[in-house]
Amino acid sequence: QVLTIVQQAGVDVRLRETYSSVMLKGGGLLGAVLGSGPTVDIQAHVGQELLNAVGRQLATEEAAIRKDPALRKTPALQEILKK
Repeated sequence: QVLTIVQQAGVDVRLRETYSSVMLKGGGLLGAVLGSGPTVDIQAHVGQELLNAVGRQLATEEAAIRKDPALRKTPALQEILKK
């Protein structure tokens, strides 16, 4: 589902075309610096990094909840923890 959202947002902002013009074409600034290696599915990359960021944020929140008992008293956590 995340990839679907990223793909639609990518279409809306022309992500693939912009990435290609910057990275892959001979005159692209980063393409000239980094070379023309294998192509990247930029939308899949953005989707994966988004999931990675969410995972890191969840881990940070979980660590804070484990460290500070007062954070366990939110209504949402109380609902989850009673199950």
